[in-house]
Formats: sequence, structure tokens, C-alpha cells
Amino acid sequence: MTRILVVEDNSNERNGLCRILERAGYDVRSAADGVEALQRIRDDKFDLLLVDIWMPRMNGLELLAHLPEDSRPKALVITGDESPDTLLRSLREKAHLFIAKPLQLEVLYYRQNPTGWSSGSRANWKLRAALKTLLIS
Repeated sequence: MTRILVVEDNSNERNGLCRILERAGYDVRSAADGVEALQRIRDDKFDLLLVDIWMPRMNGLELLAHLPEDSRPKALVITGDESPDTLLRSLREKAHLFIAKPLQLEVLYYRQNPTGWSSGSRANWKLRAALKTLLIS
């Protein structure tokens, strides 16, 4: 089973995304910031990281910079900061994909179709496509 670590400081977004991914059949863990995530990554193996950028203690870019090269999971960056500088820094830290917020998790959570994904939000379809691409490649 694919293991995903959701790293997000906003508890509503973190918990909502975890529930959605679990319902879609993934083994999901979470962390509230980069420090907690780094410890979880050291203790466990993950196939994919969903990482917010701006968090307390250690932000998502710092987390990506601290990941070991030999056992580095794929990383999908999810952020409300779409500035060119943030995008470039994400790519420098080897993020595989960059998706802008808002993801509209409430819509995704409450309006699931049989495959576990909302049919209503363009951002949610982008997330679904990104996950599918990352997990297949």
C-alpha cells in the first residue's frame, strides 16, 4: 500500500486531506511542521510527501533540503504562495510537483464520487492528477 505523509500546519486542511486520502485507499500519516515531518521520515518509509511551504519551526523548503538523497520520497508541494521565487525554490529542492491552494477540501470531503474524489473543483482534479502521476512514475 502506498504510504503518504501530509505535512501541513493548518489542522483543518491536514485532517481533511488525510481523511480523503485514507478513503481513497492510501496509508496516510501527518505532521504539523517540517521538524515533526523530518522525524517521521527518519522513523518510517514514505512513498510520497504532500508538503505545505510556510509552516512554523521548519518550513517545507527547509524540510525538502534536509531529506536524505538515498531514501528521498517524491514530494508534491501544496501552497498558497504562487510566487516565481517560491516555485523556483521548490524545484531547486527537488519537489516533483507544485500545486496552488486553495484545494477546497470541504467540497472534496463532502461531495465524493464513487472513486473518492470530488467532481466539482478544478484544484481537486489537479491534485488527483498529480497524485496519479507521482504514484505511477
